[in-house]
Amino acid sequence: MRLSGWQEMDNRRQELYGMVDFIRGRLGQPTAPTLRDFPGAGAGPGGAPKTYPQPTQQAIDRLKSDPAVRDQFEEYFGPGSADRALGR
Repeated sequence: MRLSGWQEMDNRRQELYGMVDFIRGRLGQPTAPTLRDFPGAGAGPGGAPKTYPQPTQQAIDRLKSDPAVRDQFEEYFGPGSADRALGR
């Protein structure tokens, strides 16, 4: 299965962070904390709900043509976004 552009970019970003942490470890420097290290990870400033981007027409068309990408769509555009995009 081919990854979407945003998912591929996110995977590459995670790989880069892993390399940076590896290099810091080799240099004896502490690794950078991640969101998993903090309670409320993924929440916005002050514990505000996380904001999601608006789906593009291209993303909506992709969802309509391939319902199997529903979970990825909702992960990126937020909970309930697939139903809203499909008019449900």
